Amino acid sequence: MGMYTALSLGVRLDNEFPQVTETLSNLIHGNPVTGQNHPFFATPRGASLLRMASYYFDYRTHWELEQDENNSNYLSGVSNIKNYDNEIDKFLDWLSPHMITTGFIGWTMYEEDDFPTILMRHTNGEITRHIHCSRRNAYMGEVG
Repeated sequence: MGMYTALSLGVRLDNEFPQVTETLSNLIHGNPVTGQNHPFFATPRGASLLRMASYYFDYRTHWELEQDENNSNYLSGVSNIKNYDNEIDKFLDWLSPHMITTGFIGWTMYEEDDFPTILMRHTNGEITRHIHCSRRNAYMGEVG
């Protein structure tokens, strides 16, 4: 079994790095990834991050890599993984330099948590985590 952490992400990507979109496409479709030296790619479950699922969360894993009419690339999706080697943080660390999106980019949620942790990306590329609702406030009807 094991404990799962969900990741939901939606970002616009920098088009100047076509190898990033190729790597993301390979991760989504389960194809081999080569030529990447980032620690994310050395984790035991990293290659499966965009395809993993569990029965704990009531949604299906899905990821899309799309290009709009202005040739902007977007990655969006949701999956969950046994995040024992911090695969999610390492993935975000690898991807962040190639993101254009700032502000809210998604959320993570550990299966024993009551509320998700919000992911925010700053203009310097740093990704921070924020919990906007405490259990106490939610039970008292004060979500926010």
